[in-house]
Amino acid sequence: AFRAIHFAEHGGGPIREYVAPDFARIEVLHESASRRVLFSTALPPTTATRTEILGLFLLVKTDSGWVLADARRFEAIGKDGGAHVEAANAERAELRVRVTLFQGGSQHSYSQCGIYRVGKKLFELDLPRETGINGKKVPAGTSSP
Repeated sequence: AFRAIHFAEHGGGPIREYVAPDFARIEVLHESASRRVLFSTALPPTTATRTEILGLFLLVKTDSGWVLADARRFEAIGKDGGAHVEAANAERAELRVRVTLFQGGSQHSYSQCGIYRVGKKLFELDLPRETGINGKKVPAGTSSP
């Protein structure tokens, strides 16, 4: 799942599965005695355009060893496709991982960014919190008064 993609062939041909032979890169973003956060990159040999499959993994330590607690999968597609990832762990704050994906190429490029809080056993999307003009918190999904 973290090395394969179903994608159209060059010229808009039929959709087929492309599988990367191995991970191109695995990066340790955070490591402690009880958990590890890893980020992987795989490059399946797609024919239509450059494609990256990216994985964010949370491993937790148990009595029997390290186990996968949670994972997120991302795709970056296009000539300019790729990703930038960074972990931030300020004192007394929860670990957060920012994933920025770059999509497209030529005149149709864009980026997407998501920040994930790293809990004890899962990743949680860290949604922005707004404060209204009057200083009151604004519920997520609504606009300021």
